[in-house]
Amino acid sequence: MSDLPELQIKYRNLSLSAKGALGIIAAIIIAVGFFVFLAAYWFRLTHG
Repeated sequence: MSDLPELQIKYRNLSLSAKGALGIIAAIIIAVGFFVFLAAYWFRLTHG
């Protein structure tokens, strides 16, 4: 049973890194969507 705390620590670190990766991916998706929205808006303004 001495391996259990170590496994819990590894699992906690893994979940933290997974959350961080998900946060980075979400931020990238939001940024890309925002730039696409701006480009479409600008295109509509200039080519109305």
